[in-house]
Amino acid sequence: MYIVIITIIILGFLGWFFYKKKKKKKEHIEEIKEKPIPNIRWIRNPKLFKEELEKIEEIISKITIILEEEEFKFELSSKGKTILNAAIDEGIDVSFLCKNGVCQTCKARLLEGKIIMNGEWCELADEEIEEGDILLCQSHPTSENVIIECEKRTFFD
Repeated sequence: MYIVIITIIILGFLGWFFYKKKKKKKEHIEEIKEKPIPNIRWIRNPKLFKEELEKIEEIISKITIILEEEEFKFELSSKGKTILNAAIDEGIDVSFLCKNGVCQTCKARLLEGKIIMNGEWCELADEEIEEGDILLCQSHPTSENVIIECEKRTFFD
């Protein structure tokens, strides 16, 4: 009987602990959205993201995706599709699952160029974004040349 009561107390404490930890992480993410991140403009509010996407000058970017040591090149309008959707249309076998930023299967590394990223559901850590990690499904190019390195991965990687 005591073991059951102790187990319930421990599980309740763990649930509370992880709830507080997740809430604190969300607050921290909200704080960093104002922090300038080189080459990556991350906007969490979808309405503000759409407004900002409309404000930027439309350019045609030369996108290079490096996947398993092979380079794929295509052009993409800054106001067009996401980089993920354009890559899929080009027949590039990039990893993806949900297409809305939650699963992080399409996570890649921005090596060169600039992008604007809708981060409403983005769960990337601030350190990851500072290092250049992006989600292809939420990213639009904002510079003439963009080079991205991708890995083949699954949702469980």
